[in-house]
Amino acid sequence: MLFKGRVDDMLLVKGVNVFPNAVRDVINKTSD
Repeated sequence: MLFKGRVDDMLLVKGVNVFPNAVRDVINKTSD
């Protein structure tokens, strides 16, 4: 498991830790 970004940027969504940077990266990869 690889964590990138700052811990204070982390969101808790339905009990799952979500990093906004990770979401952005996934969206950028799928929009190509």
